[in-house]
Amino acid sequence: MRKIIKETIITLAIFAASFLLLAQVPWTKIFRVEQIRENTQKKLGDIYWSYFKLNSTVSSDSILISRVDSITKVVCSFDSTFYPNVKLHIIETSDINAFALPDNHLVVNTGLIDFCTSDAELAGIIAHEIAHMELNHVMQKLAKEIGIATIISISSGSAGEMVMQTARLFTSGAYDRKLEKEADLEAVRILNKAGIDKNGLANFMERLSSTENNLEIIEWLSTHPDSKERAKYIRGAKH
Repeated sequence: MRKIIKETIITLAIFAASFLLLAQVPWTKIFRVEQIRENTQKKLGDIYWSYFKLNSTVSSDSILISRVDSITKVVCSFDSTFYPNVKLHIIETSDINAFALPDNHLVVNTGLIDFCTSDAELAGIIAHEIAHMELNHVMQKLAKEIGIATIISISSGSAGEMVMQTARLFTSGAYDRKLEKEADLEAVRILNKAGIDKNGLANFMERLSSTENNLEIIEWLSTHPDSKERAKYIRGAKH
């Protein structure tokens, strides 16, 4: 019995020592895990944007594009390195929506732009989507919904049918409550840093929750059901 106990202790000691040694190895450098992640996001972003571009009418209104781009640039002033990486796209549709794709693709619908009563409201929504990007919510959500294996398959370019089936996750599938609140509060920090009134975002949320007859708004509310509650904590945020 003592021999067995002694052998067990020795085995555990060897295992612990091996674990500590392996923990010192810079695996991320050896296998370039971070680089693989970034490359995968870039491929996914290109693939999904190509799908939306093919199935939507992309705005060519230079004045509108310039306006939204200028607002986006100001919003991104919280980090001078962030704005150059944002790929802005405007889609002509009455749907009130904006969404982020992998690799910092920002898609804004003209329906949402028209619904905003001020640049501060539009800036608030853009800040919210930028926050999702900055906090890596886009990839977190995708991994949760479809799994790593499917993500790898799509990024390889060999899963066209899956792209079509999963694209709707970006346009009509809300993030979970925790991630939405994180993005709202980060958006407040971003807006404050940019010198933009956070109440623009709160006003937008309140108007959404009080409008019942617009079909496009009803679709937004179905995936963002707590607009009134969100407006309340956005106004109360101290960032």
